[in-house]
Amino acid sequence: MTVALDPNWFYSTLAQCAAGIVSLIGALLIARLQQQLAIIRELEERFKLAERDLPSQILAVHKQASAYSSYVTSVLPSVEAALGTYITVADRTIATTSEAQVKLQVTQMVVESFKTRRHTANTIAANMNELSRVTCADDLRPHRERLFALHAEIQNYARDADFLEALLGTLDDLLETGAQLRGRGSVKFTAALTAVLVLLCGIGIVAPLSWLSAYSERNKFSFLTAFATALLLIPAVLVTQLADIWRRSKAKLEWPREPSAIMGPHQSQVPPTRSWERSAAAHK
Repeated sequence: MTVALDPNWFYSTLAQCAAGIVSLIGALLIARLQQQLAIIRELEERFKLAERDLPSQILAVHKQASAYSSYVTSVLPSVEAALGTYITVADRTIATTSEAQVKLQVTQMVVESFKTRRHTANTIAANMNELSRVTCADDLRPHRERLFALHAEIQNYARDADFLEALLGTLDDLLETGAQLRGRGSVKFTAALTAVLVLLCGIGIVAPLSWLSAYSERNKFSFLTAFATALLLIPAVLVTQLADIWRRSKAKLEWPREPSAIMGPHQSQVPPTRSWERSAAAHK
């Protein structure tokens, strides 16, 4: 006696197993993407804070460098005239303004030191003019390298050692945060798993349920429509989060800025174009 097997059991079991796999993987992927989005939002907030501090730091460094350059320009004739004697000058550096007076024995080395520091101050101010025109984080790296070299140069002046540290720290934050945002935007693996889930929903769940013969065609259509709509919400949520992550990672790290609003009408005594190259050549 031949016993007819009911395929409905197979289709039902297959759909239930597939649904369990889809729900488990979907929950894990959603949790992973939520964590990834939280990290990206934190990095974006950190980037915005650093970008907000950048204009004021550029302006502060520009003012200090320009003020010191003006000071050296005003006292240099007196220093050169007093060569071989003593002269009283204000105790000033690029980083500080002091009303105290210091008695200085003027030698040729002292004169050259004044000229060198004035040139360094002019170069810093010129680089601030250039940096103020940057509106994209990707363009900050060459400016950061120039300022790092200038920072190493003024280490020779002990009292100016921390002159550029705050600005360099902000530039490092912007560059590092931008790189991390790019790195956190990778969604290839998650996108591939989402595609597998969609395929599994169709082949492993919707198709077997459509083959069930225990329901009439009318009831089966209504049942499948409602079930498939609810089931596909998981891939839909994943796709939405993937699109959000991809959009944030591909967004240009730019900010609106008017150079004149930062630097104002005052300009450095050294033209900004290729100022660092001139400074390096002058110290060879």
